[in-house]
Amino acid sequence: MTLAQNIIRFRKENELSQQQLAHQLNISRQSVSKWENGESLPGIDNLLLLSGLLNISLDELITGEAYLSFPLHYGKPKRDKPIVLLSVLALIGVGVFSAFEDYHEIAQLTMSAIVEKCLVTLFLLLIMYVFLAYCTPFDFKRYCSYWTLEKKGIRYPVFRSKPIGKIGPFTEFILPFVACFGLRKTIFVPYQEITKMKLCFIPFKYNPTKTAISMNGYTPRMHQTMREPFYLEVTTRVGEVIELDLRGYYRVTSNERKMLGTMLSFLKRKQFAFIDDQHIYAKVRKQENIIDSMYEKA
Repeated sequence: MTLAQNIIRFRKENELSQQQLAHQLNISRQSVSKWENGESLPGIDNLLLLSGLLNISLDELITGEAYLSFPLHYGKPKRDKPIVLLSVLALIGVGVFSAFEDYHEIAQLTMSAIVEKCLVTLFLLLIMYVFLAYCTPFDFKRYCSYWTLEKKGIRYPVFRSKPIGKIGPFTEFILPFVACFGLRKTIFVPYQEITKMKLCFIPFKYNPTKTAISMNGYTPRMHQTMREPFYLEVTTRVGEVIELDLRGYYRVTSNERKMLGTMLSFLKRKQFAFIDDQHIYAKVRKQENIIDSMYEKA
């Protein structure tokens, strides 16, 4: 977008008329009109005033994109991992209590009975862990699977360096546990070691949005397993393939939805191939819903 278009866009977002904006800048309405028609450009002093009045950064005013600050964690939940740890500990407490509710009689139990109750406890904890990791709308695996955009490269979790589609179910299963206990490990890859990046969206056979199944306002889309794979496939000079999860973009009010277009613009300017066969980039720049349009193409 041009500077003129950006001034119009952000002025309207702040519910200001040309006259109101001109009054706050102590200039004539005709001057604002000329900026918006592209007949003239505001000077640096007025650009600085505009960024303050319109509540945006100078970069965002000029380029139309959100300000990119480093490091930027993509997909990381705002709530920190102690909350997840607390949840796990609460589940452990529930499991232990349910298994040893007759704890005052433990001394009278035989060894086989104690072993049996321990196994029951472990089984209950396993069921609760599976429910927590896979069957709730909130994806606790994000505490481990997020990646970071830095000035000189990308930092990503170790397991993401495996070939696409080859991440084993056990790895996926233990991600919340890994995050809870601070076992997350990362790898840093400099931009000069990257040969290409590719935007990838993989639709399901059937669009869950179109299903008629709904119970008390709950729809399949709310379930974490009903979110289509959307990722940035990164290939390095040594042939390593890295999958950077982009599904945080699906959350309409998230920072990921706001920042992904800016991040991709930054990456497109680097000295490696940027592939967008599915024409996703333009939609992301406008923060559009890409899911339904991708099913229309399929």
